[in-house]
Amino acid sequence: MRDLLRRIRDSIVDWYRSFRGALSAAHLGIRAIAGDYVEFVYAVVLGSALVVIGVKLELGSAADFAGWSFGLAVAAASVFFIRRTARRKAVLVEILMSHIVDDDDLFLDELLSHLISGGLGNLRVVPTEKLFQLLHRVVAEDRWDFEMKRRVAEALPALSFVDESRQKRETVSLLQELRESWHAPRFHDDLRRRAIEALYLPVPGKESYPKLIQRVSASTAEAILEPHDDDDFFTCMALLEACTEWRPRDKSRRASVVSEVMRHGQLNMESDKVAGLAAQQEILTETSRRGQLALVERSAQSENMYVQVAAARALPKVARLSPTATIRLLRALSQASVHKYVRRPLVREVMMARLVSWCSRSSVRSEAREQLLAFLADPDAIIATTTFDVVEGIRGSPDLMLAACEVVRSRSKSAEQSESEVEMEERLTLRAGRVAARLG
Repeated sequence: MRDLLRRIRDSIVDWYRSFRGALSAAHLGIRAIAGDYVEFVYAVVLGSALVVIGVKLELGSAADFAGWSFGLAVAAASVFFIRRTARRKAVLVEILMSHIVDDDDLFLDELLSHLISGGLGNLRVVPTEKLFQLLHRVVAEDRWDFEMKRRVAEALPALSFVDESRQKRETVSLLQELRESWHAPRFHDDLRRRAIEALYLPVPGKESYPKLIQRVSASTAEAILEPHDDDDFFTCMALLEACTEWRPRDKSRRASVVSEVMRHGQLNMESDKVAGLAAQQEILTETSRRGQLALVERSAQSENMYVQVAAARALPKVARLSPTATIRLLRALSQASVHKYVRRPLVREVMMARLVSWCSRSSVRSEAREQLLAFLADPDAIIATTTFDVVEGIRGSPDLMLAACEVVRSRSKSAEQSESEVEMEERLTLRAGRVAARLG
């Protein structure tokens, strides 16, 4: 009976996701064609439907319903002009994009921050060709530092919507380049992992938008999800997570990828890493949220660092069930004594977006704000930078943003930091200064 109920539930979930994805895709298609006049298109369609339905049902004359349609068009016009006022920043982006020079990393950093923080509503990049040409150079050329390449990978979910009118060709091309990248000096397959995560992580604040893995072909997704010989532990974790979001018509394709990832781990990794992958897969396949929370709490207490990583990466899945328990786990796993490889997954965009939303919830406001500021003070520059990416997108809480900027600007520098970490700290401090100046 339980298996029958589980199959029914999975069928309903698959149908809902397909329906939501189709609606979102239709809206994006109309927006790509109609541009700024999308409200007029919707008003005309709705008004015409009202006229036809009303006349067919003899609820009134065609003239009455034509009047209603005119009213809807007027309302749409009002919304249109209000939204134009909110698009001043978009116009600025258009102008700057037409004059950007290849080495203007300050502008590019600002644009990527805007994308990563979920600022899609007021972003229109013209010409898009120039933007993607620059991003391809950032990914391919060694003169761009690793931090900028990392930010390109994290911006891919949002870039796919900028690229919608081009059928996501440029986004998929960037994704494929990053999937094959290798950073020999230090970070190895880190960009590969981030490229895979871009497939299933939502744009912050736009969780209702279809994820990239739902908008690319099954063959493209399968090629990206195929494990490579030198994929390490964290990349394999991302592959397993991506498989839970992948909905191919032939479900055996997903099962095949999962088994290949697990086999790759068993053949190429130490036993503690294999245990971490097994712990993650157990959490991902648990059907109840309470069961997942129990597994996450158990994994968080493990002495195996890689099992703790599995707990850290699974926190967004149980966050909705219990904010209090989630913040408690965040606090326990973010202590300086915990390895940075466990702490870093805690600040992924999905978890940070949830934490930011809790900053305005009375029951957990103080605990959420304290934890957010603690992440910004973390000695690891990547954790602080990733957290600030999300903080920049906060709306309506200037006091929290100013406090965040103050924490960033007072971060202590260490003589043990590498050259790339020092550059990251300098860029982060500069960004915090710009945000603080804007807030006054």
